[in-house]
Amino acid sequence: MACDARVAAPSARLALPEVKLGVVPGSGGTQRLPRLIGIGPAAGIVGLGEMFDAAEALRLGVIDGIAEDAVAAALALTPPPRPRLSQAPNPEPAPDAVAAARAAAARRHRRQAAPEAAIRLVEETATTGFAAGLDAERARFDALRITPEARALRHVFFAERVARRALDTQGEAPVNTAVVVGGGLMGAGIAFALRRAGIAVALVETGGEAAARAEATLARLADEAVGRGKATRAEAEGFLAGMGYHIGMATLPPAEIAIEAVFEDMGLKQRVLAELEAALPADAVLATNTSYMDIRQIGQGLRDPARLIGLHFFSPAHVMPLVEVIRTGISAPAAVRRGFALALQMDKMPVLARVCEGFIGNRILASLRDAAELLTMQGATPWDIDAAMEWFGMPLGPFATQDLSGLEIGLARRRRLHGTGPGDTSAAIGHLVAAGRTGRKAGRGWYDYGRDGRRTPSAETADILAAEAHRLGHPRLALTRDEIARRLIARMTEEGRAILAEGIADRPEDIDLVMIHGYGFPREKGGLMWHAHNSPAG
Repeated sequence: MACDARVAAPSARLALPEVKLGVVPGSGGTQRLPRLIGIGPAAGIVGLGEMFDAAEALRLGVIDGIAEDAVAAALALTPPPRPRLSQAPNPEPAPDAVAAARAAAARRHRRQAAPEAAIRLVEETATTGFAAGLDAERARFDALRITPEARALRHVFFAERVARRALDTQGEAPVNTAVVVGGGLMGAGIAFALRRAGIAVALVETGGEAAARAEATLARLADEAVGRGKATRAEAEGFLAGMGYHIGMATLPPAEIAIEAVFEDMGLKQRVLAELEAALPADAVLATNTSYMDIRQIGQGLRDPARLIGLHFFSPAHVMPLVEVIRTGISAPAAVRRGFALALQMDKMPVLARVCEGFIGNRILASLRDAAELLTMQGATPWDIDAAMEWFGMPLGPFATQDLSGLEIGLARRRRLHGTGPGDTSAAIGHLVAAGRTGRKAGRGWYDYGRDGRRTPSAETADILAAEAHRLGHPRLALTRDEIARRLIARMTEEGRAILAEGIADRPEDIDLVMIHGYGFPREKGGLMWHAHNSPAG
């Protein structure tokens, strides 16, 4: 922007991404951009820090032209006479656009200081001269770069880049064809994400009605992508055109990878994978999307279990960026590389893990839920606990999250792992499920839900918890919001350290990325393990 003119190649992508590192744009970025394109669009660009392509840059006026040979085109360009941006007049105020940029930045970068600081610098260009604006920009940059928030965001930035290079996939050919078994919400989301990456997908269902439901789900996901501005109508139709629907596996085309996304039942998964092994070429990788189950046991019936890996997508799979790539111990390196490369091809964040109950993320989540339920026996209500965790920075507390997924799922897991006994704190959730309080889908779980979907504290839940606490004889404690959050984060951190000690995760940074990208752990706190090591209480 300090140049007389700007020309970009068609493939160019531009951004002022500094807010993602906890600082504001420097070198006059907050001062030149509003003088180039106006305060309104500049506030959105610096406040969000998102990339945009050359076509959008041209539309906004950030660049003057697009050419394959951008350097030659720039040298040949004779722009209309205009002052350099450092000498340009102050731009006109745009209060409505600035307010919209603030709201968008608050949603995207919750609780972070840099986006508001950057937007304010842009807003002030309406009344501040260029030299004074540069001084203000520099002062704000220097103040922000030494904050704990900026240090944490830089940690995440580099952790993401290291994670994407955890395996050498440069020689790995792109995946062109894939099979997905199961067309429910998870399977359909995986299939849609594959199609968005340009991969032809054969989706397998058990019957015509199930296949029709899957096709309708894919069509809805395509419509939602158009509605959110994530795809044009033509792109969405192209996604759907690359889908094939199959009843059973007798007519499956050859594929390079197959992903089963069926119900969490050991026998069912074993049968599906055995059928895929028989139906697909011998070099096709087999992957399971299980959330908790032992992949080694799932693969016991395979002739070649080295073909099997875990690809644990997070729901909704077409939106959530995280994929845990699970190695079983006998998984062939080539199979792991293909799964890892596929996640990159899908523009996901791959994190390597090994086999244990829940892998990295769900194992930590389970420890959080167990600790949170114990606190309800000690005097804290579910709404106290959720409020504390949301105050800490989580998008939802553990009880609101469990209401979304369904209480019966968590109860089945606890009983499968631990059974029940007289001191079992999961007895309370058993009473809730027995009373039909299975979660949001039932209109009542830990909370009550109105027709508008809003959650409210439940007197019935409070009575069940009080009765169970009395039966168990737990002491009732007066727990503050800070103490609740501290206890739960400490329990999660303890589980993270055990995961590292057992070799389930290779690095603490991997745990940080899983918690940030899979569970909404506040990015500005650097992830679970970074926070534990760097916070005053850590």
